[in-house]
Amino acid sequence: MLMKVLILLFLPFFLNLAIYQLLWLQVPHSLWSENPEEARIEFTVLLQTYSSPLMSLIQTVFGVYLIKTLGGIRDLYSKRDLAERPLKSVLLIMGLIPLSWSLFMLEGFINMVVQKTNWEEYRILWSESMKHTPIESK
Repeated sequence: MLMKVLILLFLPFFLNLAIYQLLWLQVPHSLWSENPEEARIEFTVLLQTYSSPLMSLIQTVFGVYLIKTLGGIRDLYSKRDLAERPLKSVLLIMGLIPLSWSLFMLEGFINMVVQKTNWEEYRILWSESMKHTPIESK
């Protein structure tokens, strides 16, 4: 059972790393030395085009597996919980919004550190890469 839990917890992380590395390898090595700015834009476009949708799919698959493992969705959510403690439920949902935003900003900060740039340069890189990202990935 412990092994199942560890796989469920860490496999999405390792799949994300593998996707990241595969996308990194799609940018020609020569472009990194000749034009690092263009290479970063191309890599960011690849991340936004493929990594985000693939990670959403992976998380959905693992979520469905988790629900199945725990006995179904009826055991995870109860209308009684909301009726008995509506304020707590609403506050929990409202608390998840800033948490999600903070995680999004943390991802940007980590990308900025990894790419050895500042916020302004990263914003420009992100904006430029979004121009080349397909609409379905935005």
